[in-house]
Amino acid sequence: LGQAAGGGDPLGERLKARRAGITVTAVCDWYLGEAGAGRLLGRRGRPIKASTIAMDRSRIEVHVKPRLGTKPVSSLSVADLEAMQAAISVRQEPPKPEKGKRRKRGGVTVGGAGVAARTLGMLHTIFAHAKRAGLIAANPADGARKIAGTGRTRRLSFDEIRALGKVLREA
Repeated sequence: LGQAAGGGDPLGERLKARRAGITVTAVCDWYLGEAGAGRLLGRRGRPIKASTIAMDRSRIEVHVKPRLGTKPVSSLSVADLEAMQAAISVRQEPPKPEKGKRRKRGGVTVGGAGVAARTLGMLHTIFAHAKRAGLIAANPADGARKIAGTGRTRRLSFDEIRALGKVLREA
C-alpha cells in the first residue's frame, strides 16, 4: 500500500518478476540436453536410458509445451498441473500412421489416463532435477495427484506353470 500511495506499481513489478522467471519450455529443454548427455542420473544412480529420454521428449513436445510451455515455472500451481493432466486424459484418438507404415509401440504419446499420469510424473521428476541444479526454487508438482492407473492381470506362461508344478511336486 505504501508503494502504491507513493506512485509505485507493486503488482506490476511482481507480475514482471514472475514473467522473467525460467519457463517450462526452458526447463524441459535443459532436462533433455542434460539427460541426453548422461549428466542426470535416474533410478539406482544410473544415467537415464535413451528410450526413456525419447518417450520424455515425445510427452514434452506433444503435451507439455503446447499447454504449459510459455508459463514461468514459478507461476505454476498444483491446479495448473492437474488441469493439464485432465486435458491429456480425455484425448484418446491416436494419430494416424503415415501411408504404408504401421503404428509401433513406443511411438508418439497420444493421450489417455495412463499417458496423463506418466506425463505428470515426468514433469515432477524434471522439476526435481531442476531444483537440485538450482534452476528453480521449488518443485510446483509437489502435491499434485496422479490419475490412478488400472491394474494388469498377469497370467503364468506354460514354462512358469511347469516350473511351479515341479516345485509343488518336490514339496
